[in-house]
Amino acid sequence: MKIALINENSQAAKNGIILDALKKAVEPMGHEVVNYGMYTAGDAAQLTYVQNGILAAILLNGGAADYVVTGCGTGEGAMLALNSFPGVICGHVEDPVDAYTFAHVNDGNAVALPFAKGFGWGGELNLEYIFEKLFGFGHGQGYPKERREPEQRNKKILDGVRANNFRPLIDCLKGLDQDLVKGAVAGEHFSELFFPACKDPELAAYVKTLTVDEKIAQLFISDWRMGPACPAAGHTVVPDESGVLDDADFNGKTIFGEQHLPGTTTLIKEWFNRHLILRARR
Repeated sequence: MKIALINENSQAAKNGIILDALKKAVEPMGHEVVNYGMYTAGDAAQLTYVQNGILAAILLNGGAADYVVTGCGTGEGAMLALNSFPGVICGHVEDPVDAYTFAHVNDGNAVALPFAKGFGWGGELNLEYIFEKLFGFGHGQGYPKERREPEQRNKKILDGVRANNFRPLIDCLKGLDQDLVKGAVAGEHFSELFFPACKDPELAAYVKTLTVDEKIAQLFISDWRMGPACPAAGHTVVPDESGVLDDADFNGKTIFGEQHLPGTTTLIKEWFNRHLILRARR
């Protein structure tokens, strides 16, 4: 299992403590831990607990992580943020019993912990014990054991309710303030961790539009009169009279040096046109 750790700004200084406890507990079980930060309180990319939810949803829906460990001061805000998105079932966990019962009764894929409230002497031990109970005994086996079948049945019912009530993730993300979403994927190591691990090409293509560098974008359309806009970008643009990108402007080979992904053309068009970067040069 690939477990992603996400910290928001108020508790970013504890990232190292949380990471050490998580790795100590789960690596002997054969799980992998991937740290998406924040790494320190002084990180350039500052995450709020709301952005924790955005980032967690991208990781889980994209298949870049199987499970997310996150939190905030009380854990409540992070839990609410994560549960605002499709494909995420986040529990609020304060102690090892919470961890064990959430794993076996609710069988979710994320937890939000309080990293300030009640976090004092022995706090790192509580984290270790939580992670041991959360990841060391499987998931969805029921508690108590005789309640397994109705609990599993209720979990399937809940999954159906959520599938009915949520829009697809990309639609959700597009409806948000794009600066808020960009901030959620602005972490120092996000791109190097996420894109190689993402299993959803359409989601990867959309996220690519959020992380693409403005300077590269300007190079991409640097001079329409020259034919190939930027050899480094690996993409040929043919100018037309509209002043915006359309299907005829793409050769479909590569985007910014990356292999072309399904949906990338449409998303790149939207990104360019929305930011009014294009200027027809005649």
